[in-house]
Amino acid sequence: MLNKLDQIIQNIKNNIVTSVSLGFNKLGAEEGKAIAEALRNNNTVTAVDLQFNDLGTEGGKAIAEALKNNNIITSIDLRNNNLGAEGGKAVAEALKHNNTITSVDLGSNTLEAEGGKAIAEALKNNNTITSLNLGSNDLEAEGGKAIAEALKNNDTITSIDLGWNNLGAEGGKAIAEALKNNNTITLLNLEFNNLGA
Repeated sequence: MLNKLDQIIQNIKNNIVTSVSLGFNKLGAEEGKAIAEALRNNNTVTAVDLQFNDLGTEGGKAIAEALKNNNIITSIDLRNNNLGAEGGKAVAEALKHNNTITSVDLGSNTLEAEGGKAIAEALKNNNTITSLNLGSNDLEAEGGKAIAEALKNNDTITSIDLGWNNLGAEGGKAIAEALKNNNTITLLNLEFNNLGA
């Protein structure tokens, strides 16, 4: 895989490819850093799919740094990469500065409440994201309430996945309250959240 990966990275650096799809390749932090470095000066890639690898916190931070000032990429899929709360915070920081990404998939990354709160803060400053997957991240009530607060005044997100986050009744109520003021969300997933009655 490394020889092929080296060639792909070279193609990214040389602006030959427009889409990077490297999901399910057992890529770790070092490969993530190499891909991030290649993306840093690329001006042709619009979609990056790195789902189901093991970039971890460090690989996630590197990718996030590459996204921060990128004005070409519109879609990023980092689902199931073990980013953790710190990796989530790094992506959130990038999203505060990036104004081209419309689709973000951070599902199954154990972002927890801290990562969720950071993403929520980013949403307050970002007006380009239309689709956001935060499913299976252990956000719990605290993270859910932060996301809800961000959604109150967000008028760009049309699709959000918050399933499998153990939001509980408290988080569910906060989301419901946010929807009273939000008229752009058309798809909302809240399955398996112990919302109660």
